[in-house]
Amino acid sequence: MTFYDCDAIAPLSYVQRYGVCLASDHPYLLGAFDRNAQSPIVSEKIKVRKIVLLGGSHIEAKKAIDRGHPFIGGITVFPDLGTFEGKGIYRNKLKNKNKNWARHAVLVVGYGVTFSGEEYYIVQNSWGDDWGDNGLGKISCELIDPQVFVDEAYVEMS
Repeated sequence: MTFYDCDAIAPLSYVQRYGVCLASDHPYLLGAFDRNAQSPIVSEKIKVRKIVLLGGSHIEAKKAIDRGHPFIGGITVFPDLGTFEGKGIYRNKLKNKNKNWARHAVLVVGYGVTFSGEEYYIVQNSWGDDWGDNGLGKISCELIDPQVFVDEAYVEMS
């Protein structure tokens, strides 16, 4: 269950064990980082009770979305992925798909089908709002490898 050096399970296992705070409670402010700050983080934590492996099954992945569970999907980072502006559906246009390209994890939040029957996932990328349509994009289902989702999460008071 790895994307080369990127493990899909390790971050969720960390959240399961230690929990994470909401980004809205502790926003990252560019340029405001102080390496010497020692203030404690006191807020609610999100913890994970159950992690479910999808093992590449698009059927199970779509069922997870239907139940309200976004999932982590793996995608090959072809050179044109970084310049995708969110218009239409991203499809790899390269002929050399066998090259050893890097892999990347995205959060899959939905799916759909075009009038012509092409299936796509709606993904949220970690590359910021400049990628796709404000950080979201439609990607052909054949390019996404469904990996894992959180089945049960809960809030723990610190």
